[in-house]
Amino acid sequence: MAQYKKYDDSIKKMIIKSGNPNLFPELNIPRTTALYWIRSAKKRVRVGNLNFNKALEDKIERLEKELQEEKAKNLFVQELLANLTGVRDVYNLKQNREKIIDIIDKYRKWISLSALCRCMRIRSDKYYRFKVETKGCPKISFNKCKIMAPNQITFAEQKKVQEMVADPKLSHLSVKGLQYHGFRHENLYFGYDCWRKYAREFGRRPRKKRKRKRARLGIRASRPNEIWHIDVTYFRLREGRNAYVQVVMDNYSRKIINWKVSLKKGQAMTIKNLKGVIKESQPNFLMSDGGGENTGGQVRQLLVGKNITKMIARKDVIFSNSMVESFFSVLKNRFINKYQPITYGRLYKKVKRAVELFNNMPTSTLEGATPIEIYDENICQKKLKLELRVKREEWKYYRPKINKHCNSGKECG
Repeated sequence: MAQYKKYDDSIKKMIIKSGNPNLFPELNIPRTTALYWIRSAKKRVRVGNLNFNKALEDKIERLEKELQEEKAKNLFVQELLANLTGVRDVYNLKQNREKIIDIIDKYRKWISLSALCRCMRIRSDKYYRFKVETKGCPKISFNKCKIMAPNQITFAEQKKVQEMVADPKLSHLSVKGLQYHGFRHENLYFGYDCWRKYAREFGRRPRKKRKRKRARLGIRASRPNEIWHIDVTYFRLREGRNAYVQVVMDNYSRKIINWKVSLKKGQAMTIKNLKGVIKESQPNFLMSDGGGENTGGQVRQLLVGKNITKMIARKDVIFSNSMVESFFSVLKNRFINKYQPITYGRLYKKVKRAVELFNNMPTSTLEGATPIEIYDENICQKKLKLELRVKREEWKYYRPKINKHCNSGKECG
């Protein structure tokens, strides 16, 4: 024990320096004692290395910053009270909203937006809404700002909608057609009701929805070239005569397979129309109304030996020939004014252009696909419908994040 006490200080320092409690086993130093020496020395070193002056300076700096922020908040509240008019419902006055936005933008250099909104007892989204309503957005071409809620379509989407509505090349499309065109070519993923709203605001009046009786489902083919429709309509020419337009339409794809414009309505026009397409492909069924130009002997003779079954609408079958009649409705309402006389040459050019646009027009019954794509079997309707639904759900998540930064000094989305 005397020897242990004699070398106590030097042994203790050596054990602390090495950090090994079993450094001198011959001295029988208790392990707990050696560990106590090592741990106590580490604590002293840790405490001794602290820079109290640095910590004190940091705390003083932090307190000064908090004091400046509180002073700025005090000045912010005083300026608000001095500029706002009215005691109740101060947020409902437009001039108050403008002053609130100006004052908040002024003090954002020293105070965070969340702290300023807490002083006003409003949420940050209300601040953005006030700023949109009062200041608008200088980065867009139209004056009135259209974003009033975070889940509305973005400025970039609104600008594309405005361009599409004003584009004369798309004037033949309905609002539903614009929706599918935007989905296919412009990356616009939102619903039909939203399209109707913005089309109306940007100058196009959507057609009024008519209350119709629930129609019976018409005849439907299961593949291209299974059922064809043929029918004829007329237009009044400028010289007083009638010109006749006859089309052959595929039931499955709604594609106009062939068409003719003639000054005479008869079997000769029908035979010329059918001869041009029967050589390339033949249907199983040919459906028409009971007109003599479709049911005459020459037409029946043309179909003999070709395995084409002739059907008369509402006589051989209960269905009408409404599918091809719907094309005539589109032709007269979107492409050619049926009440205005026209020359034969002008009519021919307009029908040719109408058929081309109709065959390449996205259709709601085809889930946004075009008749020519379905006829050539180049696209899957189910896949297209699923893609639109997935994209709409994705953009419901992205739009609030984009709209949140509107008028906050960042580029509008």
